Amino acid sequence: MQAGAVTLGHVFAYDHQNIIPLFQRPYVWSEERNWLPLWLDIKQAAEEVERDSDQQTYAGQAAHRTYFLGAMVLQHRPKPPASVYLWNVVDGQQRLTTLQVLIAAARSAAITFGSPSLAANFASMIENKKEAIHPDFPDDLYKVWPLPQDRKAFLWAVSASDGRGPSPDSEHRITKAREWFEESIGDWAKESLNAETRLYHLLETLKNRMQLVQIILDVNDDPQVIFEVLNHRGVPLDAADLVKNLLFQQFEIGGKPKFADDLLLNVWGDLDHLKPWREEVTTGRFKRKRIDVLLSYWLTIETGKEVVIEHLFADFKA
Repeated sequence: MQAGAVTLGHVFAYDHQNIIPLFQRPYVWSEERNWLPLWLDIKQAAEEVERDSDQQTYAGQAAHRTYFLGAMVLQHRPKPPASVYLWNVVDGQQRLTTLQVLIAAARSAAITFGSPSLAANFASMIENKKEAIHPDFPDDLYKVWPLPQDRKAFLWAVSASDGRGPSPDSEHRITKAREWFEESIGDWAKESLNAETRLYHLLETLKNRMQLVQIILDVNDDPQVIFEVLNHRGVPLDAADLVKNLLFQQFEIGGKPKFADDLLLNVWGDLDHLKPWREEVTTGRFKRKRIDVLLSYWLTIETGKEVVIEHLFADFKA
């Protein structure tokens, strides 16, 4: 295992793709708990860059304050010879997905304010160079590749606004995220006397002022162990998320991607919906997620032994 601090510009720099594995839960971040705090951090950093530039101190400073965005865990993924370099995102997929949507919204703002060169700079953090993409692997264009149930909304969200039709899923959280960031960034840019310059400060901020802890797993490292001990910002994992993680990892290890795709889209996908499965229900004196209750009942039937939710994942793993 290797770990170190990297800038966001480094994370989205070279031609590669961060793939969200099937064992991950779908996109769940929301405005109040996630998008707004993230944008406030980035906006604060961008306004600091702006002040440094106005005071003509930016170029002469040896070191600048950086802002911490959290951690991400990656593991090398085998790839065909003609494909770009591939990584599995073991942890941090909600954050990476949201940052891609935010950057896409910034690109659209640059287009709106008449700066195609600035828009191209933002686009370079979302898309790999077209000349690096082999015709057999057109999806390698994107630096992040989401789950099947998030994919249509994501591809719409990371596209430029010009010539783009309506979202294929107007209620999807990724669609809502794109709309929210586009409005927030646009309003913020318009507050400045020079919107284009302010957006250049945002680009500098995203590339060089925002840092993550990047953990690279070796081939022999167990991603399941890492996944169990890490939490996403503001969105705790349910026992069912850990069960799903372990289940789909087994299919990937066992070389059954087609079966895993079918299971995710046709069966488990329904259990990822916020309603009804992620709603809380009362069991005795406690409130539990309905999906955790379902799985505990199922495992009790399968094993013939009572399974309490606190031990659900451990019992499932056993």
